[in-house]
Amino acid sequence: MEALVDLAWHPVHPIVVSVSHTGLVYIWAKDYTENWSAFAPDFKELEENEEYVEREDEFDLMPEMEKVKESEVDEDNEVDIVTVNVDLAFSDSDMSQEEICFLPAIPCPEFP
Repeated sequence: MEALVDLAWHPVHPIVVSVSHTGLVYIWAKDYTENWSAFAPDFKELEENEEYVEREDEFDLMPEMEKVKESEVDEDNEVDIVTVNVDLAFSDSDMSQEEICFLPAIPCPEFP
């Protein structure tokens, strides 16, 4: 065992440097390996670069699919944001449709 004379750490990176009594400098850092397959399950890691050969129709535009997407959205319909629909499920009678309802919440005590 050597006696420790000085210790310093990097302000941003996880690196620590220590100087022993004999003058040896030790650099302490975490050695890690990147695992890119954790980001996407179908990601395939390569040992070295490989040339990618694309399919004939891989990056072609399909106009028939774009037409289907456009027809699903009807931009001509107006959206009513002024009318309020009252939900009768929270009402106890027909008389209280215009009233504000308050549903009290009682917390349950935690059991050990």
